[in-house]
Amino acid sequence: MKNWIVLVVNLFSLAAVADLGGTWAGTINWSFQGTSTPCSAKIIFTETPKTLHRVSSHLDCQYVTMDGEAKTWNLQSGQIWDGIQVVGTAASGVYRWSEVYSSDVTIQNQIQVTAGHADYHERWIQNKDQTEIYLLTGRVYPQ
Repeated sequence: MKNWIVLVVNLFSLAAVADLGGTWAGTINWSFQGTSTPCSAKIIFTETPKTLHRVSSHLDCQYVTMDGEAKTWNLQSGQIWDGIQVVGTAASGVYRWSEVYSSDVTIQNQIQVTAGHADYHERWIQNKDQTEIYLLTGRVYPQ
């Protein structure tokens, strides 16, 4: 009986790890041309079996701040859709997707959710030559 209880608890833990929904806070380093600045971060997502919604995101780097807009994607068979096309994947707690910032810039995102935290990786890329403009990396924790 004890083995079954442990198994059930582990299965619930794995299910919780795979979900990006909730409020996340921590430190994200914002790098530009080799210089990195630590920023306090707060990101809020909701997730259902069919949608992933970024409610808000805020980075405070003392001298500069950045707020991410609210956005909703559709989830279907491990793929992330922007309503028109597949823009990424979501599987086993790893979310990867691209967003169009402008006709010149694409944002590549990856968030890996594990027990007790999520590793955050965001690259801003110049489309014409694939040059990295910004790199944001860090770790956030559920609040």
